[in-house]
Amino acid sequence: MYNDFRELKTDNLKDANVLLGSAIYDLGCSCGSGTSLAPKKLKDLSKYLPPFDANFHNLEKVKIYDYCEVKPTKQRDFYDDLEKQATSMLQHNKFMLFLGGDHSISIPLEKAFYHKYHNLGLTPVIIHIDAHMDILDEYMGSNMSHACPNRRAIDHGYLAKDIHMVGIRSYEKGEVEFKEKHPELDVFTADLFRELGPKEIVKRIKEAHDEKAVYYVSFDIDAIDPAYAPGTGTPESFGLTPLEMRSFLKEVFLNLNVQAMDLVEISPSLDINDITSWLGLKLLYEVFYYKFVRNEK
Repeated sequence: MYNDFRELKTDNLKDANVLLGSAIYDLGCSCGSGTSLAPKKLKDLSKYLPPFDANFHNLEKVKIYDYCEVKPTKQRDFYDDLEKQATSMLQHNKFMLFLGGDHSISIPLEKAFYHKYHNLGLTPVIIHIDAHMDILDEYMGSNMSHACPNRRAIDHGYLAKDIHMVGIRSYEKGEVEFKEKHPELDVFTADLFRELGPKEIVKRIKEAHDEKAVYYVSFDIDAIDPAYAPGTGTPESFGLTPLEMRSFLKEVFLNLNVQAMDLVEISPSLDINDITSWLGLKLLYEVFYYKFVRNEK
């Protein structure tokens, strides 16, 4: 049996171009749980994936270093631990990839990302791929819910205009009210995505910023329609297809300076034949191609 990520894995941090973190956490969930199981499931399945994308492209120049695994303990705060690990990872100036976990893990990760690049005089920008806006101040009594990461991002310094939401199609009343008060929020609903197409959306995102922009991609698997990705706690109909998502990620990683990403809300316990986990992995391999192989030709 191969090790996880097979030929892409390295034990030498200096050789790596991807630093991998695992966030073993689903206490921020409000509906179906089980996302704490996703990092292990994704790693286990990756043992079967050869180092190629869907079109013969060899990915062996991608080298993944497994940097950390963060889980709740009674002695320490999980979110503080996660922020500290992300801060440490970002100091190496390599691509940071986190496997979640529910979407609340993005709160400390995006906070660390903001401080890193803001202090360098750059503009941290979030691309939030999701069925939901996740911009509530509080949900079910918690301000660290998976429904709150974009609101916390604003609290931590991000400007509303620097948060781009893609695939949205479900709203709490408080989110609609917040958007009405903040028209600078950039929201591409799933229907608007289909109308404009991925090239135009990425073009608009890019034109909203100057050359100082650096991007964090937060990818909630429920952006994809549950017909293709049933293994998630908050499935929402009328979502994007895997091919639409692959096209969007292609445009993002070919045209924008993306330095960090998370993949969240996969719940293996709610899945069918692991198809949601497989989809998440295959999309990551497409990202690897466009980020590290195609872009460097």
